[in-house]
Amino acid sequence: QHRLRTLAHMLTSIRRSVEARPTTKPVIRRQATHIYTSRADARARIAKESPTLQHTETWFETLVSGREYLPTRMWWVVQLVTTSVTLADIYFSNSPPSLFGGAAAAAADGASNGGRADPALLHEVLEGAQVICCQMISAGGPLLSKLGPFHAILVDEVAQATEPATLVPVLARGCSQLVLCGDHFQLPPSCASREALARGLGLSGYERLVSQGVEPLFLDTQFRAHPKLMDFSCDAIYGGRLRSGIDAAARPAVCGFAWPRRAAPLAFLETGGPKGGAAEHAEGESRLNRAEATRLMGVLEGLLAGGDVDCSQVGVVTPYKGQVRLLRQLWRERCGRPRQGGAARKAPLVPAAEAGRLEIASVDNFQGREKEVVLFSAVRANSHGAVGFLSDWRRLNVLLTRARRGLVVVGHQETLRHDPYWRRWLDFAARERVIVDRREWLATLRRAAASCDAASPLLPLLPLLRPL
Repeated sequence: QHRLRTLAHMLTSIRRSVEARPTTKPVIRRQATHIYTSRADARARIAKESPTLQHTETWFETLVSGREYLPTRMWWVVQLVTTSVTLADIYFSNSPPSLFGGAAAAAADGASNGGRADPALLHEVLEGAQVICCQMISAGGPLLSKLGPFHAILVDEVAQATEPATLVPVLARGCSQLVLCGDHFQLPPSCASREALARGLGLSGYERLVSQGVEPLFLDTQFRAHPKLMDFSCDAIYGGRLRSGIDAAARPAVCGFAWPRRAAPLAFLETGGPKGGAAEHAEGESRLNRAEATRLMGVLEGLLAGGDVDCSQVGVVTPYKGQVRLLRQLWRERCGRPRQGGAARKAPLVPAAEAGRLEIASVDNFQGREKEVVLFSAVRANSHGAVGFLSDWRRLNVLLTRARRGLVVVGHQETLRHDPYWRRWLDFAARERVIVDRREWLATLRRAAASCDAASPLLPLLPLLRPL
């Protein structure tokens, strides 16, 4: 809703500027799409830029699902995927490209069958769109150069983009209005070059503006998550300034998992770490934890069996690529897909087409995304308290703010408590009584059985509990 309101505000501003101008002059040179106002010649186009393809897809889905919020009677959204685009690569918001003209429809049909579309027809389709969603670098390509300057450019997740990438759509395309949306309390740009980092390219344009005294407009109300899922980030990360604009009743806990408290769709599953057979292991330069992955897959199966969510509504997140590969392998095996060099397993857990919709990714790749339920594997479980990537509090903030109706974290408390922010979050989870620790439960049951008299029905259980 924040995305839609921001875009709606931009459109309202454009409409007012259009109505204030004489009817004999166009608002911007070479603009072809109408925004419906009292004047028939009101024309403008907005480009929506994102740093990655996943962010672009998220915006596209948001705009398509929320057209009723936008102040226009007709709202066309085109998603531009890559710099070398055919009409087969362009997604339309609500209709086939036939509404953009018969020639464009024919070109789209030909492109979808493996043919190449005429550049003039591509231009015709793009010129008929009011909103174009694309990646930042794609905005600098030749496909958009013929459209002329945009009335407005909205750059999302700008705090995760490098400064040069952010400048590409602004300098290459030009605009009358520019809106930068981002959160510098989440992950910064990914910069692999040490020399580039030393020269300042690890700093986003958003961070630089804030550090130079530019005061950002803080969007102080979140509409994504159950209020209890946002409590920790609100207090520990945003200093109590972030509010929830949605009731808990609108985000009921997802069926298929035994939540410790239904009023708080949050759980931390303790694995026991090295002493409990759940130690981490190195995989090249990465890390993995097979015990955590196995337990997470069990939780995933239960959620899908509950029927409240499907694969596309669940996100599986972890900080390490080694764990991402392991989780994807386990998921393929449980879905009955063949291994790299083996035979198929038993009956699939879900149909193959549905299984492919499950997103398993690293925290860094999940920024800007949201799911009904997020399952997180922390991986780190060792005797010396090393947390690695998890020591970045911004990574924790991204993890905690992706879920709408439920978050399950699988990990080892003793290791994670060596990091100050994780320690604070685990203290929060303990206060909310959402930590599930089998060892403590069994220890309590042992004490209860040992204190019983000879006639107690619990007494025969004592020999069975001791090995556990």
